[in-house]
Amino acid sequence: MANFDDCFYAEKAKEILQNHDWWVLTFNHHPAFENPPFYMWLMALAYKVFGVSEFSAKLPSALMGVSTVVLLYFMGRVLFNTWVGLFGAFVLATTYPFMKFGRHAMVDVTLTFLVTAALFFFWLATHKDSRFFLAWGLFLGLALLDKSLLGFSALVIPLAYLFLGSHGEKGANLYLPLGLLLGLGLGSSWYVVEYLHFGNEFLSAHFGWLILHRGFQTGPEPWYYHFSFLRDLATFYWPWFPLALLGFFFSVMAKFWEHENLFLVVLWAALPTLGVSLTHTRPLWYFMPIFPALAFFAAYALDHLLAEPTKAALGKTFLSLGVLAALLVNFLPISLDSEREHDVRTLAPTVKAYAERGASILGLREEYYSLNNAMLFYSDHAIEPLFDKVENVAESFRQNRLVLCFAHQGDMAEIRSKVREWYPVTQAGDYVLIANRAEGGQR
Repeated sequence: MANFDDCFYAEKAKEILQNHDWWVLTFNHHPAFENPPFYMWLMALAYKVFGVSEFSAKLPSALMGVSTVVLLYFMGRVLFNTWVGLFGAFVLATTYPFMKFGRHAMVDVTLTFLVTAALFFFWLATHKDSRFFLAWGLFLGLALLDKSLLGFSALVIPLAYLFLGSHGEKGANLYLPLGLLLGLGLGSSWYVVEYLHFGNEFLSAHFGWLILHRGFQTGPEPWYYHFSFLRDLATFYWPWFPLALLGFFFSVMAKFWEHENLFLVVLWAALPTLGVSLTHTRPLWYFMPIFPALAFFAAYALDHLLAEPTKAALGKTFLSLGVLAALLVNFLPISLDSEREHDVRTLAPTVKAYAERGASILGLREEYYSLNNAMLFYSDHAIEPLFDKVENVAESFRQNRLVLCFAHQGDMAEIRSKVREWYPVTQAGDYVLIANRAEGGQR
C-alpha cells in the first residue's frame, strides 16, 4: 500500500479495533481530526472478518467501485436506455483513475458510490415514489461521514436539480425534509461527537486547518491553475475523453436544460467540478464523484453515433473484453500495481520485535508522516523522535538502554565520524537500522 494515503487510513481503522472506539479516530493513538470515519469503519469491519491486511484495507474501496459500476448501469437504463446504461458502466469500469483508486485504501471511490446512490434515489423520489427521499437522506449522511465537505455534492446537486429544473413542487413533499433531516443528522453525528470530546481543538484542526487553511488559504496562484483538472482529464481520461466532450456537446445541442435527465447529468458533472476548482487543493481523485457523469456523457455520445446493430455488436464486444480481462488478470502473473514501501515493509518486523522488547527507536532526517504512515501499519510502532542532526543520535546512543536509529545510507559516513559506538542491525534499500549496543546487532 502507498504510504499516503492508504497506510494513513488503514492505520486509523486498525486503531479503531485496538482502542475499541468507533467514533474517536486516532493515529498512533493520538486523536486524529482529519477525516470522518465512514471508510475507516468499513475497513475495520473488513479487519474483523478477514484480519488486518492490505487485502482487508483495500476491499471496501474495491467493492464500492464494483457497486458504482453496477448502479450506473441500472441508473442509465432508467434515465436513458439500456445502451446508455451498458456503455456508461463499461466506460466507468475502464476509466484509469477510477480503476486505480478503486484499488487503493482511500475514501474517494466510496464517496463516488455514495453520491451516485444519493442522486439515483433522489431521482426515483421525484419520479416514482417520494419515500425514496429517505434513502437519499441516508446516502447523503454517509457521504458527509465519508469525506466531509466534498460529501455535500450529494446535497447540492439534487437541490439544484429540484429547484432549477421542473420539480420544484416536490419540495412541498413531507418526505423531502425528512430525508434532509436524516442526512444532515447522520452526517453531523461524528462532528458532534468530536466537538463534545475535544471542543475548539477539533474545530481548529478539521475546519480551521484542513478545510479553510489547506483548501483556501495556501497563498495566491495564477487564475488558470483552477482549471488544472482539464489538463489532468486530458492526460489520464483516455480513451474516453473525446467521447465525453462529444457527449456534452450533444447535450448542449439537445438543449439539456429542457430535458430533465440530461440536466441532472450536467449538474452532476459541473457542480462538484466548480466547487473543487475554487480551492487550492485539486488532485484528480477529488474529482472522482464526477466520473460517473462523464461516463454518461461518453455513453450518450455512443448512443447517438451508432446504429442499433452496431450498438449490439459493441455491447457484446465490451462484455467479452470485460470477461477476458478478468480471466487474464486473475490467472496470469499480471501485476496491476507497482510495489510500494518495500524498504519499510522489509524492516517493519525488526522494528516491531525490538520495540516490543522495550527498545527506543528513533529516526534521522525523516518526516513524521512520510515514514510513519507505513511503519505504523506494518509494525504497530512509530519511529520517534525524529532528529535532523547526527549529534542528537550520538547523544541518544549514550543512554544506558537499547536504542536503535532508523537512518539512510547517505548518513552513514557522518554517523561513523560522530557516533562513538554503534552496531549495524539490518538494512533494506536506502534504509539502515543501527543500534547502540551489540545485543542490537553485529559490530
